[in-house]
Amino acid sequence: MTVRRHGGVIVAGYDESLGGRAALHQAASLARYLDAELRIIMVWREPALFDDLATGLGELPADTAADDAERILRRAAEAEFRGGVPSWVHCELLLGSPADVLIEQSSNARMLVVGSRTHSSFAGMRLGSVSARCTEHALCPVLVVPPTARLAERESVHVTAGAQRPPGSAPSP
Repeated sequence: MTVRRHGGVIVAGYDESLGGRAALHQAASLARYLDAELRIIMVWREPALFDDLATGLGELPADTAADDAERILRRAAEAEFRGGVPSWVHCELLLGSPADVLIEQSSNARMLVVGSRTHSSFAGMRLGSVSARCTEHALCPVLVVPPTARLAERESVHVTAGAQRPPGSAPSP
């Protein structure tokens, strides 16, 4: 059963990176606070043909890769919502290019939340290519979350406390 919440939809782009996990945590906190539905989206591509000589495996079946990706996504949601994944949370595994899929999914979202990667100390190189493309082309506001547990813990305390307010009341300043 789909639960309609009054705060719209928060879309979280998820991957197994620290940034992806931090983004999921922030998106979940925002969805609670804003009374929004949460769509956790993991994007995957069909596996490429491996070099038989290098791996000895040949092609990895697409259904095996999809099953693995779905298992990863489900475990991430279960880890975030330890008491059970609420009915207002929807996990979706979509096929395609991560940036393209997330940009498309942003069309009906209140906010898109993605993780960043910190590969370089140069200011322009801090965002990963997916988060950079999303900030440039998404059709809603984009929150880019750094891969730091400290930020996630600090924000979680504030947002969780705000989530305890009565429905329909305004958040305190």
